[in-house]
Amino acid sequence: MEFFTALSVLAAICLSGGVGFYLNKHLNAKRIGDATELATRIVEESRKEAQAQKKEILLQGQDELFNQKRELEHEFKERERELKARDRKLQEQGERLEEKLEKATEKEHELLSVEKALSKKERETAIAKLEKEMREASKRLEFEYAAVLRDRIIELRGHG
Repeated sequence: MEFFTALSVLAAICLSGGVGFYLNKHLNAKRIGDATELATRIVEESRKEAQAQKKEILLQGQDELFNQKRELEHEFKERERELKARDRKLQEQGERLEEKLEKATEKEHELLSVEKALSKKERETAIAKLEKEMREASKRLEFEYAAVLRDRIIELRGHG
C-alpha cells in the first residue's frame, strides 16, 4: 500500500502542479489582456484629448486671425479717412490759390490800364503801394501773389 500511497501522492502533486501551472498561465494571460486593454484605452483617450486640444488651438488661432483682420480693417479705414481729409484740405488750398491768382491777374490788368496814364509821381506812389502789398503777401506766405506784385513793380520801374 505504501506504493499506492506514494503513487497517489505523486499523482496528486503532478495534478496540482499541472492545475497550478494552468491557473497561473490563465491568470497571467488575463492580467496581460487586462493590461493591454487598459493601455489601448489610455492611448485612445490620449488621442481623443490631443484631437480636442488641437481643435481648441485651431479655434484660438482662427479667433486671433479674425481679430487681427478686424483691427487691420479698422486701421485701414482710419488711414483712408485721414487721406481723404488731407485731400480735401489740399483741394481747398488749391482753390484758394486759384482765387488769389485770379484776383492778382485782375489787379494786374487794372494796373496796366492805369499805368499807361500815370505821371512819374503817381508811378512812384503806385510802386510804393505795390511794395507794401508785396511784403504783406510774403508775411502771409502768399509767395505766388508776392511774385506777381514784384513783376508789376519791375514793369512800372521800366516804364519810367
